[in-house]
Order: sequence, then structure tokens, then C-alpha cells
Amino acid sequence: EISACLVGSEMCIRDRVLFAHLEGVKRSDAEAGDAALELAEALAGDNMTSRQRAAWARARGDIALTAARYGDAKAAYAEALTIQRERGDAEASGWILQSLSMVHLREGEYEDAAARSEEAVQTLQAVLGDDHPSLPPAFNSLALTHERLAQYPQAIAALERGLKILESSRSAAHFTKGVLAQNLGGMWIQQRDFVAAKPWLERAMTSFEQAVEADNPALAGPLGMLSDVALAEGNLATARAGFERSLRLREDGMGPRSGNLVPSLIGLAKVANAQGDAEAALQHAHRALHDLDAEATLDPEDHGVVLHQQAMAFASLGRNDEAA
Repeated sequence: EISACLVGSEMCIRDRVLFAHLEGVKRSDAEAGDAALELAEALAGDNMTSRQRAAWARARGDIALTAARYGDAKAAYAEALTIQRERGDAEASGWILQSLSMVHLREGEYEDAAARSEEAVQTLQAVLGDDHPSLPPAFNSLALTHERLAQYPQAIAALERGLKILESSRSAAHFTKGVLAQNLGGMWIQQRDFVAAKPWLERAMTSFEQAVEADNPALAGPLGMLSDVALAEGNLATARAGFERSLRLREDGMGPRSGNLVPSLIGLAKVANAQGDAEAALQHAHRALHDLDAEATLDPEDHGVVLHQQAMAFASLGRNDEAA
């Protein structure tokens, strides 16, 4: 099929870039994504337009971000941004700025992430208008940067703004509504206000259930956070059942070895420690650390949380040196 493509044809280039996204980003398989891009580049030769070169560079950035190759991601996104600005495509520039903010966020460069995200939102609003229904993901990214700076009121305001846009536009974007509601619940959990968090997380579950099948791993997010609420309320059985279900959803959807399993494993370790089962807590914590070492995590605080649960378990077993 590939060899039948006309060399350098726009359709062939588009298909190869889309394939790279599918293989390299959606399936978190950076090697396959790189291979697809290399093949597409060989087919394209020197015949790419500036728009195609920008799409190419952005695809390279997406794949590098997936593989935690942050330097490569920054370079690729910067190349794409330069091309799009030269072309005068402000909307495309805005979305690339949002991607750059995510690179800074992963690297722990929170001030830079916030600056890029603010610039992205302003750029997109200038092109699309203040209440365009495609803006909520940009507000969600902005909220995540504020969260890392412990600027919770600003984060909550950004998320609520995104939800308001979707509701006022009568959008049926249930998945995006679920993401925004889940993150609003998360902001309140960060502030230890579980009462405020719970209705947002329940709303997130409802939105996701309207958007995806019952076995979709997206449900694991709000389910795990609702389990955190149950744990804070002292409902250990409910919390354990919720964390176990969230782990199954993630295992079935993402595989048995993934950094995405870590939130569920942390929750199970917390429940085990609360129930006085130190050995089970250590097992969950050990597996979480293995997954964190094997794959870049979305949350740089996860290592600390897992080590804390390990320390609590060691202390319960009288293994004080290891706890220390």
C-alpha cells in the first residue's frame, strides 16, 4: 500500500503522519511512530509544502513527548511553531504553544509551562473568540499548570470557564466535560476538601459513562478519585473496591506494565496501610515503583507518594532502618 503511493503526494504524506500519530501517540509506541515518520519522509523527499512540514514537525514533537524525550519534543514543536507563524496560521500556533506547555509541565518547569499555556489561550481566543467550543481543552491545560504552582483558585476558574463554554454552546462533548469535571474534583482533593470534590467526580463519572464503553480506562480516573474520597471518609471497603476496579480498567486498556497504573496502585497501598496489611502495601508500592521506573509518569509527585507508603509499611513491620 505504501509503495503504491505517489512519492510526495499530499494524501500519502497526510496518511503517513496520521499513522505516526496512531502508532506513536495513541498507543504510546514511540518506536513505531518514529519508523512511520522516517518512511513518510523518505516518500516525501523535498516536495512538502510549509503546511506539511509544520504537521510533520508537530507529529515528531507528539511522539517525542510520548517517549519522554523532552529535548526532542521542544525542538520539534519550536520548528512547527516557527513555520506556522511564518505562514500566519495563528490557530495552529496556539495549539502548538499548548503542546509546548505540556513539555515544560512534564519537566517540572512550571513557570514556563504557565507562560506558554497563557499565551496559547490568548492566541486561540484572539482567533476563535472568547467562547469558542474548541477552547475548553486549552483551559484544561492552563488549569494543570496553575495546579503545579499551587494556584488552585486560578486552576478552578480555568476549568469552570471551560465547562461553562461547553454548556452554553450546548455541546454534547461528554468526554471533555468529564475531563474538566474530574480535574475540578482533583483540585479540591489537592486542598483536602473531599466534600467539595465528590459532586464533581460523580459528575465526571456520569459524563464519561455517556461518552465511552463500560470497560474504557478513562473511567479509572474519576473512579480512583472517588475511591480517594471514600478512603478519606473511612469507607475502606468501598475505597478498596474502587481502586481494584480502576486498576483492572487500566490493566485491560493499557497493559499490565504502565505508568498509568500507578494512581490505582498508590490507592491500594494506602488502603492496605490503613487496614494494617503492611505486606500488601509493600507489594502494591513495589509494583508502582517498577512501573514508574519503566515509563515516564504524568505526575512527578508519584515517586514521593509511593515511597511514603513504603515507609509507613516498613515502620508497621518494625523495619525502621528501611522506613528511614
